[in-house]
Amino acid sequence: MPLLLKKKYPREVEWSIWLKLESNKTLVDLIPSGFISDLKPDEWTGISGKLGERLAARAALVHLFEIPGIENWQVVKEPTGQPKLIPSGKFHISISHSYELAAAMKAPMACGIDIQAIQDKIFRIQSKFANEIETGPQPSKEHLHVLWGAKEAMYKAFGKRGLDFKVNMNLNPFEYQPNGGTTHGVLSKGEVTLFFEIHYLTVNNQMLVWALQTK
Repeated sequence: MPLLLKKKYPREVEWSIWLKLESNKTLVDLIPSGFISDLKPDEWTGISGKLGERLAARAALVHLFEIPGIENWQVVKEPTGQPKLIPSGKFHISISHSYELAAAMKAPMACGIDIQAIQDKIFRIQSKFANEIETGPQPSKEHLHVLWGAKEAMYKAFGKRGLDFKVNMNLNPFEYQPNGGTTHGVLSKGEVTLFFEIHYLTVNNQMLVWALQTK
């Protein structure tokens, strides 16, 4: 089974990445039915590529909960579309998928994970999600993908709609590190202000970013 990476960190934070090489049918057979009951594979035959990405994300998620009884657990969707695992106990979960890679994470605090293929088109949309303080004068496409991924991850951790990526979320200035690094972010919406620890890592020319709420 192509579990590409699995990493554990302090505070019981853990994530995994699945490299999709199997057919969708093989993935369906590998994953406990409760983890994919909301996907309705038989109804997705026309867009098997996207279904495959979603299945791979659930396969990655299963590997974070290798405990007895997991075959009885179920993934459900919140009103915002975010996944929730029942009964995951104290853990929050998040998933993401991009082409052949899919990522999943769990943490005892609100969290979000995002994975995106690193592409030049990020330059065309940077003004929509980042300000000049965050980008600096000449940001690399990798730097911009960290910014985008971090805000996607914070959005997932927040779990509610109606956020403006440029107005409601901001990252501390940072210097991009090719081997991975960290920074911090703030999400503000009305009377709510949340603080996040941001981590990033390049995997197979895709940017993996995850956010952990600190307070």
